[in-house]
Amino acid sequence: MKLNHVVIGDPVEEVANAASSKCQRFANGTSIATTGAEFLKKVKKHKPQMVLLSLELLHPNATEVATKLRKKYPKMMVIGTYRELAVSTVEKLRPLGISFFIPHPASLPQILSIVSDRFGISARLHPRFETQFNVYRADGVLIGKTRNMSSRGILVHTFQPTHPDQSVLLDLELPDEFEKPLRIRCRIVETEGKPPEATLARIAFEKVLTTNHRRMPDFLLQLEKRA
Repeated sequence: MKLNHVVIGDPVEEVANAASSKCQRFANGTSIATTGAEFLKKVKKHKPQMVLLSLELLHPNATEVATKLRKKYPKMMVIGTYRELAVSTVEKLRPLGISFFIPHPASLPQILSIVSDRFGISARLHPRFETQFNVYRADGVLIGKTRNMSSRGILVHTFQPTHPDQSVLLDLELPDEFEKPLRIRCRIVETEGKPPEATLARIAFEKVLTTNHRRMPDFLLQLEKRA
């Protein structure tokens, strides 16, 4: 799930663009504005579920903008971004519908945390995708089958004993157009269950051992499109 649109208002275009790039992680579309008037036009056009409003925005200023948003779009979530913030400013803006305040530069983890709580969107910085393929040790022994995968690691139903903090060389039999498995130096982060029954192992990637550095990103992009 993603938000339909997010509008970002900041008087500094570079700052607005940076925030826009972060919001693309959880929104299908983003727009930026460097003045209050432009910001209100973008909101009217896109009717976003959420906006980032810089308290330094002018023409009209952030207080006037927030007042209009409160009147016309009472259900819209407004996150205020600031370079300096006084308690009196917070007390004035909260009744106008600005419930969250984030310092500049707005960080992705902070934004994701708010978005996750409000809209139920995953707060993972590295989203996991359901996928199944075989995982082998470098000597050809089948370790198990994946349950899901992210850019940082895999969750595997294991058929062989694994131990936390174990470093291992693995071959991932990705279901892509390449015949050879993708070899990666990995570390076992944690395990659940006890042998001889299958266990669940969280495995982190340490180093991808391939000259084709686009293979994993391209495969993850395919998974994201399917999701």
